Amino acid sequence: MKDRLPEVNLLPQYERQRSSSIVVFFLLITLIVVSYLFIGVNYFVAKTNLQKLETYEQSLNEDIEALESKLTGQSPEGITTLKDAISFVEGHRIPTSTFNIELNSLLPKHSYLSKYEYTDQEVKIITEFETLDAIAEYTNKLMTSNFVSDSKVNKIETTKLLENLEKDEKTRYEANFTVTIDKRELKGASEEDE
Repeated sequence: MKDRLPEVNLLPQYERQRSSSIVVFFLLITLIVVSYLFIGVNYFVAKTNLQKLETYEQSLNEDIEALESKLTGQSPEGITTLKDAISFVEGHRIPTSTFNIELNSLLPKHSYLSKYEYTDQEVKIITEFETLDAIAEYTNKLMTSNFVSDSKVNKIETTKLLENLEKDEKTRYEANFTVTIDKRELKGASEEDE
């Protein structure tokens, strides 16, 4: 057995490269491609949103121009002097005397208005009543009035009055109302009165 030849390998030893560097390389390539895709999609979405907003802004500007032209078209022509302006405003006044008469006529017996404050669309009134039922009745009458579009009771306070020297106390109620006026009805009624 000595005749046997020794085993000799003349081919170089092949060592496998680590596969981790290849995995890292492919991960980096994948990450770069995904980043470019993400940036591209966001770019096109932002561009589309910008176009929509520009279109919306343009339509709003057109609406503003239309409203401004409508507003200038509604301004009364021929008002050039202060006297003309005053006569124009006087023609559009709403007399409150008609409304005051209405408020007083709706009051139940033994009730009266103690304070009246008129603003552009609302009237704040303070009234004195003998009973809570009278407050409810007055509120109902206000809501059925043609001159009133809304009415609400803000506050009710109780006061005691001495009737005579025998110290008989009588309870009265003070109600605070806010009444919204229907200007068209009031103006129509005042023109009919004239």
